[in-house]
Amino acid sequence: MEAQKRVVEMRGEQLKLERYDSVQEVLPLFQKIEVRANDIEQLKAQDEEIMSQLSDCRTRLKQATSALDTSKEQTADAENEQMRWQPAINKGNQLSGEISEAENQGDKALAATQTSAGHTHR
Repeated sequence: MEAQKRVVEMRGEQLKLERYDSVQEVLPLFQKIEVRANDIEQLKAQDEEIMSQLSDCRTRLKQATSALDTSKEQTADAENEQMRWQPAINKGNQLSGEISEAENQGDKALAATQTSAGHTHR
């Protein structure tokens, strides 16, 4: 009985070693699969992060586009307002020039009057 028990145990050990040996052939492949599975998980995490960043960029792009559109509208409004007021501005500039010219002529006339008055009192 003891001998048969020992034979069964040895057969169990032999089968265990055979299974271990048979697994040794595929162990490098299994290790590669594990590495690739980890790589896939890392890539998925990176993809999620990139997609989140892309979503943020799209949101900022929409905001910037909206701000640009608003700025363009305000610029167009300001240009229209400037065009509307340009004739009055031009007229104001013309009048300002005429006033300056009149002041210069007045100053010259006053100076001439003072000069001639100063010569007659001597």
